[in-house]
Amino acid sequence: MAQAKSIQHAVNVGNDNSDQVQQFQSNSGHTARRTSENHSATMSIGELLNPSGYMIASSDEDKPITRPANPDENTFKQEDLHMNSGAQSSVARDKAVQRRGHSCTIKMCPNKAVSKGRCISHGGGCRCKIVGCKNGAKMYGLCHLHGGRKKCKFTGCGKFAKSLGLCWAHGGSKICSQDGCEKGALKGGFCWAHGGGKRCCVANCQKPVKTGDTCAVHCDASGL
Repeated sequence: MAQAKSIQHAVNVGNDNSDQVQQFQSNSGHTARRTSENHSATMSIGELLNPSGYMIASSDEDKPITRPANPDENTFKQEDLHMNSGAQSSVARDKAVQRRGHSCTIKMCPNKAVSKGRCISHGGGCRCKIVGCKNGAKMYGLCHLHGGRKKCKFTGCGKFAKSLGLCWAHGGSKICSQDGCEKGALKGGFCWAHGGGKRCCVANCQKPVKTGDTCAVHCDASGL
């Protein structure tokens, strides 16, 4: 009789344990289903917001949603800004070159325009402030003949400075390339006597050029 009671008690305990296991498995299943449902809902929201830009970690639901960086985005913006600024600066340089490169509007004049479409010889630029002088002003509102140039810094010299603050006589220019000649060199590396400078283009005229390719005499004769 006692043995039968022991067997019955063991059966009852086994049934109770089986019920607890089933209940635990049921609860675990509900928890797993809820986790799966939450995971699916999170993926659905992420995909709706940005299907290609959002990634959700599948191994751990606590990991934050991260958006992968797009390195090309900033690169494109920087390249666009660089191209736009480069195009604007190029246009500005072209306009400046065109303004500086305009020729004098007087017919047959090869000089560059300074202002009002004319070179200095034909009225462009500022005039010397000395009454009756039509030369272009260089410095201090004066032309080169009326003091519009710096004076030689050599003590006691009243000549105009050519280079380095000195006149030709005091070393303000290069020396003529001709052996034994101490005169200042002109265009070509020689003084005027040895072929330096630019001569008038008129035949047999050895005078220096004033405007274009002609001297002062032939320039006035041609009406330029």
